[in-house]
Amino acid sequence: MKKISVLLAVAMIASLFAAFAVTASAEESIWDGTYPEVNAEAAFGGGSGTVDDPYLISSAADLAQLCVNSNSEDKIKDYYGGIYFKFTVDIILNENYSEYASWGTTPPANVWTPIAQNLADNNSMSGGIFKGILYGAGHVIKGMYVKDDSEKWTMAAGFIGMMGGDIYKLGFENCYVEANSTAGVGAGIIAASLGNTNINNVTKCDQCYVKDSYVSAWRGAGLISGITPHTYVTNCYSTGTVNVGREEGEADCSGLCAWCNSASSEVTIENCYTVFKMTGGTGICGNIMGNVTSGVATIDNCYFDSQYSDVENAFGWVCEDSKEYCYAEDLQSAQMTVSKMSFKNSVWSDAEGGTPVLSVFASPEEADADIVTGESADPGIPDTDPVTSEPDDSTVPVTDENPGEITEPGTKEADTTEKNNETGPAPDTDKAGEKDKTFPIWIPIAAAVLVIAVVAGVIITKKKR
Repeated sequence: MKKISVLLAVAMIASLFAAFAVTASAEESIWDGTYPEVNAEAAFGGGSGTVDDPYLISSAADLAQLCVNSNSEDKIKDYYGGIYFKFTVDIILNENYSEYASWGTTPPANVWTPIAQNLADNNSMSGGIFKGILYGAGHVIKGMYVKDDSEKWTMAAGFIGMMGGDIYKLGFENCYVEANSTAGVGAGIIAASLGNTNINNVTKCDQCYVKDSYVSAWRGAGLISGITPHTYVTNCYSTGTVNVGREEGEADCSGLCAWCNSASSEVTIENCYTVFKMTGGTGICGNIMGNVTSGVATIDNCYFDSQYSDVENAFGWVCEDSKEYCYAEDLQSAQMTVSKMSFKNSVWSDAEGGTPVLSVFASPEEADADIVTGESADPGIPDTDPVTSEPDDSTVPVTDENPGEITEPGTKEADTTEKNNETGPAPDTDKAGEKDKTFPIWIPIAAAVLVIAVVAGVIITKKKR
């Protein structure tokens, strides 16, 4: 009887650990590299596409369905204009994502086709655009590989090609995006083009990050985005490597958003930072933005580490209309803290031994609950129509009539600092940013102790009898 009791205890403990292992891995979905057929009536993982009942991206297959639908010539749901999507899992696009830095010579098995891959020259909307709202809910996409060899000004190098909607609380880690190195323009981990001046919407990108990733283009490469017109970027950060193809002239690359290139552009970047390495050519680039050619750009409370990037200036070039409103601070990554950078404690957290991280990614299950109940401080998905609504006051960039509080001018001097030719990824500057999916170890231990105690009590009781 004693042997049976001991075996029973061991079996129960083993089953507990197995159950916990299943629970921990259930938050990830691994892509098999295949794309489904276009399905305009796709139900995804559930939902109806409204702000209160968004379509659910509950698997890698759901994400692949969104990809093929967004690239359909049928312009499904007007490029999903005003349609909401919410992630409920992390997505692994290539399982060997830890090897991303070598994908330039040894590509992975799965190649991602950008959502709204725009193959039209000169950024024409006729080539496709995504107008939906993506709510990451604190989830992460890992191991994305994109390769675009086009020599035209296409928008096909990024998770999204041309983004005309909004994106919130979505992370990207260990990703690799490579555009043509001798021609063309625009590459970004999140989007090749973040925003478009031809639609009545200022694209919003809030509480997103790119970590330990690589992006390369002849011109206009950025870890967050490449071409960046009509965009509001706030509470975002990036670490990784940006490779420049252009040897001289305007290369327009940066660690955050690469290029504001339209006279009608309205761009605002606030409360962001980047710690990245610039490699390759020596064309004009900047840490925060490579080039503000025209339009009105407002950049405030942003930080970079020039000692690490080997790029001296915050901006490669800033036009006359914007230079008064563009300011960023050079700060060594070891000194970056939430308080020193005047970031919001409700949004950011300090990481032990690293740079600040976004708090929502530490507990995505809370973000999931917030959008359902609406009972916490988290606002969930913003209830705005990205196609028809005008931006509210919080998203309108500073202009001459509304100068805000920024008084320090930026610089339009060309940054000709020679780039370091290292091609490896940036260091893991935000170790706490990666979500820990391991079930808390004290729970199975406590359960095991309880089971052993119960079994031991049974044995002792029987002996006394």
